Amino acid sequence: MCDKIARVSPGELYVIGRVLNAKYIDYSYVAAIKEIGADFDLFENETTDRLVAMGLLEGDFSGRVVPKEDTVSLFTPVFFGTVETTLDICTIEEPTRIDTFKFHFFDDQITKVTGIDGGILQLENTEKDALVKMIDTLLIQKLKSEEAADEEEFSKEKVSRFIVAKSNHIAKSTLVATFMESNGRMYKEDETGKVIRLTADEFKEEIAQIMTGVK
Repeated sequence: MCDKIARVSPGELYVIGRVLNAKYIDYSYVAAIKEIGADFDLFENETTDRLVAMGLLEGDFSGRVVPKEDTVSLFTPVFFGTVETTLDICTIEEPTRIDTFKFHFFDDQITKVTGIDGGILQLENTEKDALVKMIDTLLIQKLKSEEAADEEEFSKEKVSRFIVAKSNHIAKSTLVATFMESNGRMYKEDETGKVIRLTADEFKEEIAQIMTGVK
């Protein structure tokens, strides 16, 4: 697996997609582009030059701009992936904080995309085991054990985090599941709108299946 990490703006990501003849690009990346002005050709030329300087693109023997080999490995799941999953963690505090993690799957390759300061996207190769471990660190370890958790009723006023997990099997099906953390316990609404409590193991299994593209 290539251990490449790249930090690009949404506009730079878009141009890399054009160079790779992308089959698909998540709309959220397109919507975040701020660099395009009235002159698209100027934007594309300046962005291409910048990507060459960053070492993500290079000129070939004929003078065309092409992606470097490790760029292809890193960006192929983003533009040609068959499954894309998203994890949004909304922490209720002052101010409210939302952390978003995206994962793009193509064959045995997975690219993780996170937002960092200034609207920059960080892309890195990852594996399913690392994805599941991230879920455990961010979500499961913060829950109370079954022995320590009390039996108080669910209260929306005490919700500390909303977790939204989404899987998109490109051009086939989409699944979205919302979970609520309250007093160290995890809850979700069933098909009838009734709030039910999940054990840590039940929550981990369900969200891992969504985030790894099983569901």
